[in-house]
Amino acid sequence: MIRIAIVDDQQIIRESLERVLSFFSDIEVLFLAEDGTEAVKRIATTTEHPHVLLMDLSMPVLDGVEATRQIKEIAPGIHILILTISEAETHILQAIQAGADGYLLKDEEPRRIYQAILDATQGRMPLSPQIARKTMEMIRKTAALSSMQPADYGLTKREIQLLQLLISGKSYTAMAEELSISPHTVRRHTERIYQKLSIHSRAEAGYLVAQNQWFT
Repeated sequence: MIRIAIVDDQQIIRESLERVLSFFSDIEVLFLAEDGTEAVKRIATTTEHPHVLLMDLSMPVLDGVEATRQIKEIAPGIHILILTISEAETHILQAIQAGADGYLLKDEEPRRIYQAILDATQGRMPLSPQIARKTMEMIRKTAALSSMQPADYGLTKREIQLLQLLISGKSYTAMAEELSISPHTVRRHTERIYQKLSIHSRAEAGYLVAQNQWFT
């Protein structure tokens, strides 16, 4: 028997997955959890662990990425499959970095989810076709951009300075005070930085900086 656990903040999804996966004779649903905190607690306080854990990403209290990271620290032998609606590159990267063993979209057919569970127990890394394409795109993009520097994107010295502050997590007000400019000016600079780098958030900025090892 393959023991599994399902972690999702939506009761209807938890119960639906439990019901459809229970039809497979070699699957045993060990437990359901409504958020990452509950899942981590179950893993930390019991000796009988699931072989495979289906993990949602967007949950209150403790999200799927951090829950994956903590569970892998407690029980690295558990195979964690992300099962979510998100195709965002940053989410895919963060999940893989946290230790996820696969990444599926929730609209997969039950048979495909079942096969992914089997694949995970055999050391494979199951990915939805859309996620596989995204992953390949990220690899190609990283290879193409690895030699580029901020100035190659057309960033000015001020914008490069602001990018460093941006990824440090400082507020617009704190950045404005440090640069002796207004918060409004900081926002305008930030918008131009996002436009030039073809990104939309601080998380994406941090990912791009880390991947290219800027400012290190």
